[in-house]
Amino acid sequence: MPTKLAPGVLSAYGRAEMRMHGEAPNCHLSWATLAGLGQVQAVGSGPLPVPQQIWDRWSSRAVNDAKPADLRNPADAAYTLARYLCSTGADLATATGWWQTILGYTRSLPDTQDTLAAADTFAAAKLP
Repeated sequence: MPTKLAPGVLSAYGRAEMRMHGEAPNCHLSWATLAGLGQVQAVGSGPLPVPQQIWDRWSSRAVNDAKPADLRNPADAAYTLARYLCSTGADLATATGWWQTILGYTRSLPDTQDTLAAADTFAAAKLP
């Protein structure tokens, strides 16, 4: 599985992780989980797909520039999805918390298994 991420996408995932450390410190969401979801759900291209009902409730601008959140902006999509994933109250550093949260998002056992494999690959990869 390719582990190369566009710099803007990698930055978006990393920023979302860092923001959630402050906003939901018990969530333990990693950038690698977001990258895994992006690899599987977006087939490795574009921003993370955020279902409309999640976007309507959790969307937020990733940067404080007074502009509205943009679903096509990778940083906004990553931050919005991070907010949603952490809203479950689960600890994503645990196997059960991670699995239940990601399965709740993907609603697909194969996609959740593929996300786990992709997230593990990203977490182990040497990034520039």
